[in-house]
Amino acid sequence: MKDGIFKRDTRCEAYINVGSIVPINNPQLQTPKAMEISKTLCCLCCASGPINITATVPRTGFCILKDAIPIEVSVENGSRRDVRQIVASIHKQVHYTAEGHHRYDNVTVVSVGSEPVAAHSSTVWRPPPIAVPNTPPTLLNCNILQVTYYLTITGSISGAIDPVISIPITIGNVPLEGAPGGFPPQPQGTTAPPPAAGPPPAYPQPPPPTFAPTAPPVGGGFGPPAGGSGFGPPAEFGFGGQQSNFNNFAPVGFSDPPQGIPLHSALSTKKN
Repeated sequence: MKDGIFKRDTRCEAYINVGSIVPINNPQLQTPKAMEISKTLCCLCCASGPINITATVPRTGFCILKDAIPIEVSVENGSRRDVRQIVASIHKQVHYTAEGHHRYDNVTVVSVGSEPVAAHSSTVWRPPPIAVPNTPPTLLNCNILQVTYYLTITGSISGAIDPVISIPITIGNVPLEGAPGGFPPQPQGTTAPPPAAGPPPAYPQPPPPTFAPTAPPVGGGFGPPAGGSGFGPPAEFGFGGQQSNFNNFAPVGFSDPPQGIPLHSALSTKKN
């Protein structure tokens, strides 16, 4: 993308994660694997050796964060030089392919070393199993990106090319038990006991509400006035504590009710 005629192209980069499910239940990954290399120092009349190195693993499939790789290395040093160290390491190789171009990145994931092996001696080295760290699994079914792993055994010899054994291994994320792997195990907490059988527990009921009687308002409101006469609701409706007197009330269109007769009786009499 160009912002102008005389400006340089703008380049953007983004990182993406590419992964796959790689089980290690394949029987081919459960068979032992052994490889050997022989090294002769110098040549002709100055030849010294050979140095034989044999590496053996019980299988070639391992799961991320769940497996450890046991290794057995046998060294026979028939030369006049000491083998300074035997190094066992897991190497990751990433192969990138884009528009016909290829690039390889080699990364050492983890490594362990041994003690020196003296000249004209032999030894069998069994290091502690190498735990498989949290690393991307093997990826082979992608056209633009491939991830492969090798178990590398290197003999370090001064003044000579180091002999190297590379055993292809598969790093997966589905262990032998069939459960998905690749994540750290979660801490196991204590579990609560199961609830007892029977009806659910009864919750306490709140007490019934109580109402305290209140005095009617003085000098107004909806209730009988203080003098006991005038308009007010009858006592049977629950308002006030006494019978109202309707003697001084005359509805429009009716004559004055007789003295001492309630309004509802006067209305009934007038209607008849």
